[in-house]
Amino acid sequence: MKKHFDSLLQAFVKHGHVIEDLPDLARLVTNSASKPGVNNDSTQGYFAGCSWICTDGTQYTCINAAVGAAIWKEVQFVNL
Repeated sequence: MKKHFDSLLQAFVKHGHVIEDLPDLARLVTNSASKPGVNNDSTQGYFAGCSWICTDGTQYTCINAAVGAAIWKEVQFVNL
C-alpha cells in the first residue's frame, strides 16, 4: 500500500501540483477496514475515479459519486 501511495505522490508532484493540493490526493486512496458505500459520495469529496483500498487489500473504484447514491466497483486483478 505504501508503495502505491508513494507512486501516486510522485506522479502528483511531477505534474506540477503543490503541497496545498495534497488533501485532493488523499481522496484518491482511502485506507479503511470497511468497503465503501452509497454515502461515500461527493459530499465527502469523492469523485469518479477515486480509489478505495481496504485494509484486507480489496480495492474499489468510484464509478459515480452522486449524493446518497455513490457507486463503487471492486477492482478485479487478473494474473497473466
